[in-house]
Amino acid sequence: LSSTSIYISFATGFIWSIIVIYFLSLFAEWVAWGMVFVVQIGFIGVTLMSLKMYSKYKEDGDSENANAAIGIGGLFGILSLIFACMIYCGYNQLKTAIDVLDASADFLAGTKRIFLVPVVYFFV
Repeated sequence: LSSTSIYISFATGFIWSIIVIYFLSLFAEWVAWGMVFVVQIGFIGVTLMSLKMYSKYKEDGDSENANAAIGIGGLFGILSLIFACMIYCGYNQLKTAIDVLDASADFLAGTKRIFLVPVVYFFV
């Protein structure tokens, strides 16, 4: 019974490896910039949500939670500003790192031997 699941896992690992390698080859730069964007939006979102919760707690008279909400909002607001400054100041280095990621993804897609990695790990 377990041999069937082992063979399915083997085939699934091989198929997912191929899919991920080609996906990254096509969209590595977009995915990397998207992650930078998602992190920044996440910081801003937590900041705004904390400020909204602060006003809600302030209306309800819950000063302990209001103070916690404003503290979290302030912390994530500062993190958002620091992250934006890091992107602005280190844009060239970030662009170079993303270009290296894109080139390495293209290399992996061009190197067909990499598809044997799941097979080797299966037998190891």
